Amino acid sequence: MSSTLDSEAAFTDRAETMGIQKWIIEKLKDRRFATFGKLAFAFTYSPQSATDEPLKKFLTDLLEEEPAEDQLAALRRLFFESHTMALTDVRMRAESNPDPSATTRKLPVAERVVRQKEQEKRLGGIVFTPSTIPSNHLVDTFVEMVETGVLTHVKAEHCCSRSQEVEAVKKDPTVSTDASGMLKIGTKQSDASCEANSELKLRAAWQRKNLAMDLAGLATFELTESWTQYLFTQLLKEQPKGFAKISLQQLVDCDKHMWILASHMTMGKLSCSPGETKPLDAAIGKLKDSTEVLQYLTPVPALRNHEAPQPSTPRPPKQQKGEKGQKGHGKGSDAPATAPSKVQVPEGCVTHDSENRPLCFAYQTGKCKFKGPAGKRCARGYHKCYKRGCQRPKPFYLCNHAD
Repeated sequence: MSSTLDSEAAFTDRAETMGIQKWIIEKLKDRRFATFGKLAFAFTYSPQSATDEPLKKFLTDLLEEEPAEDQLAALRRLFFESHTMALTDVRMRAESNPDPSATTRKLPVAERVVRQKEQEKRLGGIVFTPSTIPSNHLVDTFVEMVETGVLTHVKAEHCCSRSQEVEAVKKDPTVSTDASGMLKIGTKQSDASCEANSELKLRAAWQRKNLAMDLAGLATFELTESWTQYLFTQLLKEQPKGFAKISLQQLVDCDKHMWILASHMTMGKLSCSPGETKPLDAAIGKLKDSTEVLQYLTPVPALRNHEAPQPSTPRPPKQQKGEKGQKGHGKGSDAPATAPSKVQVPEGCVTHDSENRPLCFAYQTGKCKFKGPAGKRCARGYHKCYKRGCQRPKPFYLCNHAD
C-alpha cells in the first residue's frame, strides 16, 4: 500500500481518470503534493468534517484562483481517496494478524509501467521481451522486501518471466479472517515456477531476478548482474590436475549464502532516499570479495575411476611330454623338474570366495571369454569380484565394492 501512497505515476493516472485538468495536476507536482500520501496530510482537514472550507482555501492558494465546480468535486474525491488510503495503510501496519491473501503488496500498474520504460531506456543493451522481463509477482515480492525491510532469498525456480506468468495464471479460492474475526472468502493466484536445471536456464532466471530487484528499487542492476557474471565465469576456469570443475550446485550454494549474509547486514534498512547508495548495493560490494562467501567456489578433488589391477605373473610354459606319455623330463633326465609357480593376486584380494569356491582371475581384468551371466562359473572359477569381503558379480576393475 505504501508504494501506492508514494507513487507519483499512480497519483497522476488516478487524477486523470477522475477528470482533473492537467494544469491542476501540474500545479500539484510543482508544489510537491502529487502523491496520495502527501495530499492526504497537506492541510488540516478530514472528509468527515461538516464544512470543506479548509479544502477550498488550500486549493485556492495552490491554484491562485477558485476551482470550477466540476473540478472541485473531482478534487474532493481525490482527497477522499488519498485520506482513505493513508488510513488503510496505517491499519494494515498496525494489525498483528493481517490478511494472508494480501501479504504481498502489489506495485501500482501506472508506477510499474513508468519504471519499466525508465529501465528499458537506461539498460539499452538488453532486449526486453515477455520472455526476458520478470513477472509481476517477482517484482512485487521485492517491493514487499523494500517496504518491510527484511531481505529473503528467492530461489531461481521462482524467478519466472512475464510470459511464463501469463501462461500459468490460476486462481485458487482461499478463506481468511479480517480484523474483526469474520470469515472472508477470496481468491489467491498460484505462484508460477520455471526450470533452472541447466546453465542457460539458471543464467536467464538470475537475470530476471536482477531486473526485478532494479524495478523494485532494491538493488542496482549493474551491480547484481556483475555478481551473477562473476559466478558464471567460474564455470569456464580450468582447475589444477586432480580437481573437478566448479558445478552449478556450487554456484547456487554460493549465491544463497551471500543473500543470507546480506539479509543479516541490511535488516530494517533496505530503503533509501533518491540519489543515495542502496543499502543492498553496499552489502553486495562487501560480500562479493568475502572468503566466507567465496569458499563455496573452492574446487573439490575429482573422483578417480577405479583402475584395473596389474596382471598377475604369467603361467609357466607347458612342459613337453616325455616317453610313454610322461610329462616333463624322464626319470633319467639330468634336468631337474620345475615346481609349479603360485598364482599372484593383488593385496587385499583372495583366490576363493566365502564358501571356499575358486574365483576366475581372467574375469577380474575383463579378459575371460566366458559369455555366461555375471556370478556364474566358467572353467576357471566363479565370475565374482575377488576383493576380500566383496564377491559382488562384477569384475574387480569395474566394481566399486559398495553398491
